[in-house]
Amino acid sequence: MKVFSKILFLLAIMVASNAFGAADEERKVDFLGFSSDSRQAMLKIVDPNSGNQIAVFSIPKGKRVVAKTFYSESQVGKIKKHLIKKYKISDKGKSAMVDPGGKVTFFGLVRGKYFVIMAMRGNRTAIFDKISAGKATNIVLKAIWWASDGRSMAVIINKKKTSSDYGFDIDTVRFYRYYPSALRFK
Repeated sequence: MKVFSKILFLLAIMVASNAFGAADEERKVDFLGFSSDSRQAMLKIVDPNSGNQIAVFSIPKGKRVVAKTFYSESQVGKIKKHLIKKYKISDKGKSAMVDPGGKVTFFGLVRGKYFVIMAMRGNRTAIFDKISAGKATNIVLKAIWWASDGRSMAVIINKKKTSSDYGFDIDTVRFYRYYPSALRFK
């Protein structure tokens, strides 16, 4: 009986430690493609806390058009195939930190409470977007995906915070229509 109670006690400790570890947030985003008209983008979102999804978003508003939950990697292919057909996702996009014209380079930096996406042409820079940094201690411009039309963009930003009580590693996505003439270089 003593051995059984020790096993139950150890099992309870393991369950409790897993429950406390689950409070940390983690979300990874993979880009899957643009629609044929470049007005929608499909992403794979892996999130242990709120569920894994294949989702289609509108561009530039970023409004979720549809999201299908998957529970195993074997379901991903079937869901992707269905959404590709329904939403005409035919453009695989191109990942690059430089615009399709090859003239403007994008990078990110933290300025106070904000993460700023900067555009650089030659030795001149312009602010492309300014996003609240929140409680993140490390923010990185992870990837920029360009549609074949050169106008639609999906920007993936990674936010991290490590702490003994609470930490996170979250990918967020922003969608834009890119117009180089709107940039104010200084």
